[in-house]
Amino acid sequence: LKVMSYNVFNFSTWTSPDEPCPILDYVEAQRPDILCFQEFSSGGWKKERVMERLGKLYSYHRISDPKGG
Repeated sequence: LKVMSYNVFNFSTWTSPDEPCPILDYVEAQRPDILCFQEFSSGGWKKERVMERLGKLYSYHRISDPKGG
């Protein structure tokens, strides 16, 4: 069983949906059984791209968006 926990800092170095994302490349290469991202915004183009790429690997997911920080 492989578990990965990654503080992605809202993918701050990923500035365009058209450019590659090294974090997602790494996750896909490692293929953990359980994946947890911290500090990941639950909206916008980044979420869409993450779900496009990782949704196939992880059909069960939960996104928690605490209000107020």
